[in-house]
Amino acid sequence: MLMIAHIRRPDVRVSPALIAGTLMLTAWAGIEQTACAQAPSFANVPYAIEHPSQALDVWIPAAPAGPKPVVVWIHGGGWSAGDKSSATGGNKVTDLLNRGFVVVSINYRLSQDAIFPAQIHDCKGAIRFLRARAPQFQIDSRRIGVWGSSAGGHLVALLGTSAGVEDAEGTVGGNILQSSRVNAVADFFGPADFFNVDGWHTECIPVTPEAQLLGACLGAIQDNQNNPTAPWPQKVALAHLAGPVTHASNDDPPFHIAHGTADTTVWPEHSQLLHAALVAQGVDSALRLVPGAGHGLPLSENTAAIEFFDRVLEPLPPCPGDFNRDGTIDFFDYDTFVTAFEVGLPRADFNRDTAIDFFDYDEFVVAFEQGC
Repeated sequence: MLMIAHIRRPDVRVSPALIAGTLMLTAWAGIEQTACAQAPSFANVPYAIEHPSQALDVWIPAAPAGPKPVVVWIHGGGWSAGDKSSATGGNKVTDLLNRGFVVVSINYRLSQDAIFPAQIHDCKGAIRFLRARAPQFQIDSRRIGVWGSSAGGHLVALLGTSAGVEDAEGTVGGNILQSSRVNAVADFFGPADFFNVDGWHTECIPVTPEAQLLGACLGAIQDNQNNPTAPWPQKVALAHLAGPVTHASNDDPPFHIAHGTADTTVWPEHSQLLHAALVAQGVDSALRLVPGAGHGLPLSENTAAIEFFDRVLEPLPPCPGDFNRDGTIDFFDYDTFVTAFEVGLPRADFNRDTAIDFFDYDEFVVAFEQGC
């Protein structure tokens, strides 16, 4: 039975050294050992050229041809380990393909190669790349979901809440005319707030994954929030930038958050704080607290996440340019869209990125000109 009510943090504490070792595993607690034998349709595709890690794999369902929703997997590993091949664990790829989703799994620069915000810059660069190459990969750019666990959960949550935050966007891979917004987020036990989970990973020795990510000990950053002496103002700002809770707003996409109540690596308070921040903004957010689960979840939680993507990334009308749905594409459709666009009606969010802007206008014009 899933718990929704507030829970107490587990009394068990794990040393930072053990935490770092745990976070560097790419398959948590031996739960996701089943591998998908299907090779990617496109493997090791570079989405940028700054670092070898900036690459992704794409799996495309066999049929039918044409634009499809996509789920992008982002691996965990304490931001210092892990690989895009973890997408094949737990039958995620197979089950998503069977539901008609394109599946993408990305690598990103690890914290030993570059500190934050390099990791979120890479993730956003990958999303923009996928939108720019959508026809090649048979992706419907209006239906992009992201899914990750642990450090990957942190990054997908940040993708969901930080759209339009300039310091989080970056310019990795170019494609700057493309949006990095996503349309659905499944966050499995990701860190979400670097200031308000008391006592979590604040030790400075040994070095924690968060210290390696931010370039300074998290406890020291918290203790120096009001210190005007360099480097503390910059480090405090960086830690706030890294927190998905920081950016929660009413235009964020739907969230599906899952966390084990016995997780001693990333404490459940992280997911509780994120869920509360999203709900306070009126965002569609569901929090699944899994009794007794540690830093890893049973395969049934994968099924729940895929059902979430099925619900949120539902099929679009077969003829998107027929905006008034009268069976004919004509200037009545154009006038109806422009009217909705000018007054900000929800229907005018044509690309489903939760913002009504000229990306919607441009994509409607393309659909209108293509006809049915």
